[in-house]
Amino acid sequence: MKSKKGAFPFNIMVVVALTALLIYAWIQLDSKYNGTFERYLGEKQYDLIKTYQKGEQVLFYIDQSAKYSLEQSVYDLAKSGGISEIEVSDAETFAGHECGKFNDAYVWYQIGKQGDAYAPKNCFDENSAKDNLGYLFNNNLNKYLLSYPIDIPTNNYRYEFKNNLEIIGLAALPININIFKKEVPEDFSTATRDVKPKPLDIKQLDKDTTKPSEGFRDFTGTDLCAKGSQCVLKEDAFQQLVKAQDAAVKKGISIEVYSAYRSSERQQALWNGDTPERYAQRYPDPAVRVKYVCNPAGREIKCPHLSGDVVDIRLKGKTTGTMSSADWNSLYSIMTSADSNNQPLWVKYSNEPWHFECCNTPRYAREIQQGVTSIV
Repeated sequence: MKSKKGAFPFNIMVVVALTALLIYAWIQLDSKYNGTFERYLGEKQYDLIKTYQKGEQVLFYIDQSAKYSLEQSVYDLAKSGGISEIEVSDAETFAGHECGKFNDAYVWYQIGKQGDAYAPKNCFDENSAKDNLGYLFNNNLNKYLLSYPIDIPTNNYRYEFKNNLEIIGLAALPININIFKKEVPEDFSTATRDVKPKPLDIKQLDKDTTKPSEGFRDFTGTDLCAKGSQCVLKEDAFQQLVKAQDAAVKKGISIEVYSAYRSSERQQALWNGDTPERYAQRYPDPAVRVKYVCNPAGREIKCPHLSGDVVDIRLKGKTTGTMSSADWNSLYSIMTSADSNNQPLWVKYSNEPWHFECCNTPRYAREIQQGVTSIV
């Protein structure tokens, strides 16, 4: 047998060498990254668990909100006699009931005189009551969703009615909870409640936004996007929006987008009446409906919102219904302010003071060439 006396010293030497190597590596890493580690070991994993819990809390909140919204909607529908004047989402006006009201009650049956004869008119369709209930339910649900601390998409469900009062909501968009987003606790003290808008923190904005596909930027959940809205733009348009916000801050105000890029499927659903806006139900005649929503079929130039270079926008803290003439003028001044090339950042569609286009839309190129800032 061979002697094994040399094996023990050899093993000791390997251990010593390996230990020295590990110590050297640790010293090198420590000197290179000393003080640059922002998070403790395991902190990301813990954040992931917290995010899962937040998701469960959101789903529970939506379920309870739907329960209360349905109860309120049934009451509202009964109070109005099964009829609801559906609100036009942009202008926040109403598509009025065809027979109007009498003593603040909707008219179900009307008799009108035509010459020497009387012509009866039935103004209530039992089948429309379900549509009216769905509309009221969606509005009531939106109020709950907007009250939740986390950004939950509104007008996000396609409803199916089963067994009389059973409503199944199928979500179009997921709820996104950014695990990396920096959480800042809200301070409701008097000293900080009315602080003037501050310039955007570009580094933080880059962290809070995502790039869902090449050339696009998703800024949902940021200060530039209205709560409950889905906000996606092409990168060039997003940068123009950032410049417009900088111009707004100089005036002591902020702006927020409530509608931006739409997929062709979303636009088709709007036209078909498969969304809570229910354009097809309110305006069955396509010649009338096209005044309120773009028909994506049979157009040489696609609907503007499909481009990713269009926004529907307002002053932060306002709705399109509460925007005054002075507010619209301020918004117009901000959005059409000049860039470094002395060209307007955006141009406005004259029929809709909330609608602005930029960058690569044909109408923007045409107005820039003509030297104007309003699309006629």
